Formats: sequence, structure tokens, C-alpha cells
Amino acid sequence: MGFAYIFKSSGFGIERLGLLALRAPRLTVALLILITLVLGAGVGKVGFSADIRDVFRGDTAIFATFERMTRIFPGSELDLQLIIEDDGTDAAGLFTPERLEALRDLQLDMNFIKGVKGVVSIFSLRRKPDEKGHLSPLFPADLGEIGDMTALRDRVTSHPLVQGKLLSANGRMTLYIISLDPARLNGPERKDLFAEIETFVRDTIDGTGLNYTLAGKPALYSQVIDELVRDQFLFKLLGMSLAVLISWIFFRNFRYVLLASLPPFLASIWLYGLMGWAGFSVNALTNVVPTLVMVIAFTNSVHMLFALRRYLALGMEVVPAMRNALLEVGPATVLATLTTAIALLSLVLAGQQYIVNFGLLAAAGAMFSLLVVLLAAPAVAAGLIVDPEPPHPRNNLVRQTIGKICVRAAYLVHRAPKVIFAAGAMVAILALVLHSFNKPYFLSKEYLPDGNPTVKAIEKVDDNLSGASSLYIYLQWPKTQDMRGERTLALIRDAHRVMAETSIIRAVWSLETVLDWLGQGNKAQQQRLFDHMQKNDSPTGSRIISFPHHAALITGFLKAPEASRFLPVITDLEQRLQPLRSAYPEAEIAVTGLSAISAVSTHRMIGLLNRSLGLAMLFNIFLIGFCFRSWRFSLYAVLPNVLPIAIAGGALYLFGQGLQFTSIVAFTIAFGIAVDNTIHFLHRFRLERENGLSVDDAITSVLATVGPVLVLTTVILAAGIGVTMLSHLPMVQIYGRLTVLILSVAVLGAMLVLPSILKTVIRETSK
Repeated sequence: MGFAYIFKSSGFGIERLGLLALRAPRLTVALLILITLVLGAGVGKVGFSADIRDVFRGDTAIFATFERMTRIFPGSELDLQLIIEDDGTDAAGLFTPERLEALRDLQLDMNFIKGVKGVVSIFSLRRKPDEKGHLSPLFPADLGEIGDMTALRDRVTSHPLVQGKLLSANGRMTLYIISLDPARLNGPERKDLFAEIETFVRDTIDGTGLNYTLAGKPALYSQVIDELVRDQFLFKLLGMSLAVLISWIFFRNFRYVLLASLPPFLASIWLYGLMGWAGFSVNALTNVVPTLVMVIAFTNSVHMLFALRRYLALGMEVVPAMRNALLEVGPATVLATLTTAIALLSLVLAGQQYIVNFGLLAAAGAMFSLLVVLLAAPAVAAGLIVDPEPPHPRNNLVRQTIGKICVRAAYLVHRAPKVIFAAGAMVAILALVLHSFNKPYFLSKEYLPDGNPTVKAIEKVDDNLSGASSLYIYLQWPKTQDMRGERTLALIRDAHRVMAETSIIRAVWSLETVLDWLGQGNKAQQQRLFDHMQKNDSPTGSRIISFPHHAALITGFLKAPEASRFLPVITDLEQRLQPLRSAYPEAEIAVTGLSAISAVSTHRMIGLLNRSLGLAMLFNIFLIGFCFRSWRFSLYAVLPNVLPIAIAGGALYLFGQGLQFTSIVAFTIAFGIAVDNTIHFLHRFRLERENGLSVDDAITSVLATVGPVLVLTTVILAAGIGVTMLSHLPMVQIYGRLTVLILSVAVLGAMLVLPSILKTVIRETSK
């Protein structure tokens, strides 16, 4: 292979790897088996992750502060919430002796479950210290002797640490905040831990007329992991089955279906092995990568098999037919895979490790799909394909239908090329205008579908208590700071006031809440309280102040916010904290929490993703021109590849879904795949022109030979990726819907808009 061929080939000569496999099929098969065994050993190491923090993890100051806060105050964002409510049959709600007894048993005995580190509820709180400094329980020891339940309920609901936080105003719903051991929560015993908690709760409240629901981040994570495991099984089974079924309907030949199925099967094993050995976990984003890689490998195989079948139909033997197929389709297949990989690698520019890992993994998978097609198809074809006749019946209804579609496309292109060209441009411009109105959007509870028990629980807390989400002001002093001193308490008081004045904050929880309840002038009781907090590992006190770490936390409770609408609130809070930063220069004052991080990071992340998508589109369009050695080919490719992205963006605006990072990732993936149609069309068009055909005849020939392949591969891609719409996770559903929409528009762009551009723009010259 000389440099002249490499320079001339649009695939840089990479496609000739297939010729090496064709010459040494046994050695190639042995190599494929060896690679599969080595990588396959890593499949069992693949884990699952549903931590929303991973979405925003990065080298930013706000996330560094958040991680420091969660180390000092581990219960701040990682608590399991247990919601208990009555069934509505008793007007007293929760406040009957039998029900209160069961609720107190929950508080006391929950701590004996392995993996539970502490529980905060209305039963863990205390009354004001007496003259001797003793903190008596809020509830009496003998609940059966309570005379006035209404007075007790009023006393409990008026407690500053209960009001709006742990008990609803009507006394019918209460909240338990359960701290869990991260080692058991994040390990293989996760499901056992949740099962033990649920069994214990169910047995304890059985027969009392009480109902329970688990909520909080751990419950959400656990359910997302369960959904991811389900998705992996479903996507692999249905994606592969649909692709095989479609191939069988078209080819009607077992050998061809097997040859088309082998590369995606190998690519899938290689990808899972890479994930295992490299330590990648399956999350809501990487969940779709194996399916993506399978369908890319499948479509590459189909392009190769179409060319092989065509040469076999001319009477060639298998080896020369496969050689011609490699030289004809191989360059376009290589270029198409490179553009897909480049689009995926552009996600690295987002800067967020969550998306960077996805981009690297998906790009590696795309290259795996190319490598197995170039090696497996030629090596296996010689031994598998023995019939030189066309491997399909001539009356194949599917082939006839697809053929008629391609003939109709050619008719429309020749009949009204300028109209199609202009219509495509106008639709693209209008859709881009609509797309420009899209705003960043992120809501953590939408990790799970509507109607999910955990989502319902979050909504109950939002409706009946102060809110299921939290915003924090984190205060950090130097080690020399007197944590009981007046200056320390003054900063906590001022920060509490600023948080309480924030528009969407429903309630605030901090040391100031407790001190105000005790009475600001009662210094003796304050000191007794501080002594109690330092001597006892209080699950309540450990959430508001850490004496060893010289830190304090101001917690604001709010209804789950949507990121773009929450950003102005964060900006306003930061501005109102500036005077405190000037007045207390010795202290670090930071706004943090998942709500704050999602508001700040979502806007930044989506902006970076939009930029990376734009750069990927520009680079790939330039690459098309470079590989075809014609800047005109770059211009021809612009509209057919911008149109699908524009329409998808316009659809997001019309349906009011906003720009989620999943949307931009779907745009990037779909563009990388959709541009393949343009490449295969232009590659064949150039060959036909070099063979002396006119523009009209070349377009007709391309639509007749390549058109059916584009239709079939789009159907395979849409079916394979479309199975992601069956996921219960909204983020994955959005990815599936957008990708299928973009692929559908892309094939129309390749078969109608692109040939219309060629017919309109290219002037015929004599040959």
C-alpha cells in the first residue's frame, strides 16, 4: 500500500486492514478470539452508579466546597427519608397512643439495623434544658397516660426543629431522617440494607393504619440502579433481536444475518470488557453506549454486506467479491466511523468528568465497531458465504418496497430540486430560530418517571413539609476560632437571617434556630447545650455545627427547584452574602448543596456542550471536504447535516422540554451517526462521476444502489437505539426520542436534500 493510495483514499487506507484479514483469515480469527477473551474477562467487573453528584463532579470551587461540606456533615445530602402518614381513618392522625408507640419503636430500634448510623425524628428531639441542664425527651415515657393529645401535638409542631421539617401542620405525616453507612449503601449489600429497613418498618407499623414511603437521595439512587440493570438487559436483548430480525427480513439468508450479527456481538463484549478493566460504571448516560456501539457495528456490517452481495450477484467468487466490497465501501465506512468518533470525542470539551467519560467510552466503542467489521467480516466471509448467487429471493417484498421509496426519491429530486433545496434551507433556519429560545433545564427528581413511589414521596414532602430539597450556607473558621464566642455566633445568626430572607426558602435549620428557641439571653443554658453537643454524638446537633472541624451549616428547605429558574436565586443569595464576607474576613462563607451545584453547573455544562457540538459539526464537515479532496463537498454536506439537529432543537422548544445535558449529548451522538449517510452518498456519487456518469445519472445510480442501504441502516439504527425509549428513566427516554428523530430526518436529508443540492449547484461539464 503506497502513499499515493493513502492520500487518495477517503479512509486514509485504514480499510485495507480488511485485505490483511482476507489474506490470513485463520490468524485473524485467532486474534479476534484472543482479544475477546482478554477483554471479556473484564465484563464481570462492570458496576452501576446512580449518584447524581457524578453528573456535576469536576474541578470547580463550588463542587470542592460541596465535597468538603459532605465530609464534615455527611448527613446533609445523603440521608434516607422515611415518610410515615396515617390512612385517614382517624381524625387524630398520628397522635394516638398506639400509633405514637409504633413511631417511637421505629426511632429506637432502627439504630440496630446494620448500616444505619443514626435517626432524626420527632422522638429524637428534646425539651428546653431544666435548671440542672437536663434535656428531657419531647414525648413522655408512658404514651398511654397522655391526657390531652391535642396539646401534645401543638407542643410538638411548635418545636423549632420540628415545625415544617419533621411533622406536617395537620399532624398526619412525619419524617424520619436516616443516616446510612456509605460502605453498605454503595456496596453490594445495598439492596439487602433497603430490604431490611423496609421489612422492619412494615412489621413495626403493621395493623396501626399507618403507611410508609422511602425517599431521599439514597432511595432515588437505589431505584435508578435497579432501572439501569433492567435497561442493560432490555436494551441488549431487544436491540440485537430487532437488528437481527430486520436483517433477516431483508437478506433472507442465515449466513448473511450471522455475518451481520458477529461484529456487533464482538464489539459489545469488547466495550463491556473495556468498561470493567478501566473502572467505568454504568450510569444514566453510559447506559446507552453498548446499544449505540452494537447498532453502529451492525450498520457498518450491512454496508459491507450489500456491496459483497452485489459483487456475488455478478458471478464473482467470495474472496475477490469481498476484496472489491472492502475497496468500494471500506473508505466511506472508515470516514463515517471517524466522524462519529470525533463527534463523541468533542464531548470531552464539556469539562465534566461524567460526560468526558461517556465521550471517551463511546468513541472507543465506535472504533471497536470499525475494527471488528474490518477484521471479522472478511475473515469469516470466506468460510461462511459459499453461494455466489444473490442470497435473497427476487420477490422480496421489503426490498421491493425500499426500492420503490428510492425510485420515488429520485423522481422528486429530478422533478423539483430547487424547491426541495429551498424548503430544506427554510425549515432549517426556522427550526434554528426556535432552538435558540431553548433554556437549560435540570430537575433531579426527573431522574425517575412520574408516578414512581420515590417521586411521589418527594412531592408529598414538598406539599406537606418545608420541602425535599436543601440549600446550604457553609461556614468554615480557622482552627484558632472560639466556636462558642460571640463573633462566631453572630456570623451564624447573620447567615441564618440572610438564608431566611431568600425568596423560595420555606424554613431554615441552624444553630441559631436552637439558640433562639432557648432564649438568646440565657447564656448558661447555651453553654450547657454546647457541652451536650460536644460530649454526645447528637444526630441533630451534628447537622448544624461541628466543633472539631470549626464549621457550621445553615440549611434552607425548599421545594425541588428546576436549575435554570434557581440560578437567579443563587446569584441573589451570593450578592446578599457579600457584606458578611467583608464583615467576617476570617471565615469562609459559601453557598453549596446539590441544588446550588446543579443550578450553576447545568448552565455552564450545557453551554460547553453546545460549543463542543458546534465544533464537532464544523470539524466533521471540514473533514468531509478534506477526505474527498474538495471544499465543495464540505459545503454540500452543511445543510443535510444541520437540518436534523435544527429540527430536533425546534421540537424541544415546541414541546417545552428545555435543553438538558442529555439532549445535547443526543444531538452530538445523532449528528455523528447521521453524517454517515452524507459520507456514503457523496462517496458513491464521486465514484459514479469518475466513471463518466452525468450528475442526473449519478444521482439516480446512487439512490438505486446506496439508497436502499441508507434506508435499511436507518431502520436498524432507529430500532436499535429506539429501544431506549422503553426505559423508565426520563433522561434515557429523551435520548432515544431525539436520536430516532434526528436519524429519521437525516436519511431524508441524505436522500432528498443532498441530491437536490448536487443537482442544483453542480454545472454539467463535458467529459
